[in-house]
Amino acid sequence: MSIPVGILGATGLVGQRLVSLLDGHPQLEVVALAAGDERVGSTYAEEVTWRIDAPLPATSGQLTLDHAHPAELSGDPEVVLSALPGSVAREVEPVFAEAGTLVVSNASFDRMASDVPLIIPEVNAEHIHLIEHQREARGWDGALVKNPNCTAATITIPLAALGQFGIEQVRAVTMQAISGAGADGVMAIDAIDNVLPNIPGEADKLASEPAKLLGSYTGGRIEPAGLTVDAACHRVPVIDGHMASVWVDLDTSPEIDAVTEAFDTFSPVDLPSAPTQPIVRRQELRRPRPRYDRDEAGGMSVTVGPVRVDDSTVQFECLAHNTIRGAAGACLLAAELAIETGYV
Repeated sequence: MSIPVGILGATGLVGQRLVSLLDGHPQLEVVALAAGDERVGSTYAEEVTWRIDAPLPATSGQLTLDHAHPAELSGDPEVVLSALPGSVAREVEPVFAEAGTLVVSNASFDRMASDVPLIIPEVNAEHIHLIEHQREARGWDGALVKNPNCTAATITIPLAALGQFGIEQVRAVTMQAISGAGADGVMAIDAIDNVLPNIPGEADKLASEPAKLLGSYTGGRIEPAGLTVDAACHRVPVIDGHMASVWVDLDTSPEIDAVTEAFDTFSPVDLPSAPTQPIVRRQELRRPRPRYDRDEAGGMSVTVGPVRVDDSTVQFECLAHNTIRGAAGACLLAAELAIETGYV
C-alpha cells in the first residue's frame, strides 16, 4: 500500500519538482499540499505557476491547498517533504516531527545539528540511524531528516568515491544556476550577461557539510571527516545545473586509472528514485555542460568531466541538476531510505 505524503511549500520551485517526481511513485502517494496563507482553500492548479518541463499531474492539481500545520493538513500523511523557506521551516518542521510525522527537509536550518541525519544515501546511509537518538533526545515520535545544500551534494558524491585514497583538502570554484535562488530569486537584469560572485552563505555550507556527510557513524554520533573545504561560489546565467571545478589533495598519490575506476565503480543504492550509476564520467574535453548533462538519469546522477592527477592532487569538473539531485530528488531519496530502514 502507498504511504501518504504531504508537501510543504508546494508552489515553490522545489515543491513543484517534488510534485512532479512523486507522480506515479511506487511507495508514496501525494495526499496533501501546503502553501502560504493567501493561497489556502484554492486548488493547487489554480495557484501554482507551473515551471517544470513536464505536465502538472492531474491528481495533485485537484488538491486543495492547506495550512502547513499537522492539524490542518489533509489526508493524515505519515511523511512530509518540506520545501519551505528557512525562516518558516524553522518554526513549522519541528511541530510536525513532534506530532509523529517523518519530516524530510530541504531547508538549511539544523543540517549541522548533532542529532539530525544529513543524508546522501549513496554516501552515508548509516547516518539515518541518528533518528533513534534524535527521538530519545527531543521526545519526538516523528523525526527530522535533512538533505544537503545543492552544491554540497554535487561535490560530495565524487568526494565519497575518492575517500579510499584519503582526502586532506578540497578547493572548489562553483558555477551555480539561477534556479538555485528560487523562481523569483535572481532578477533577469542581474542574471543575463553577468556572473554574480560570492553567493551569500554558499561557501559556508560547502565548508561544513561535506565533513559531516563523509563522517563516520559510531556510538550514536557522527565523527566528522578530517578534511577542509575552501570554495568560491558564483551564480551564472544557466537555468538549471550546478557545476564545480574541484581540486582534491589526497594523503596518497594514486595512478589516474585507480582514480577513474573509483568514479566508475561507485556503488548505487537500491531505492526507487536512485540512479543505477551515481557518477557518470565523461572523457570529452569540454564536458560536462549543463545543457547536455544535467538531466543524466532523470537529473539524479552527478557527471564528472575529464580527470587529471598530479602527484597527490586530483582535479575534475562535476555537474548535477540542482533542483533534482541537489534538492527535490535528494529529499525524496532520504525519505525512501527512511522507509527502507523502518523509520516510517
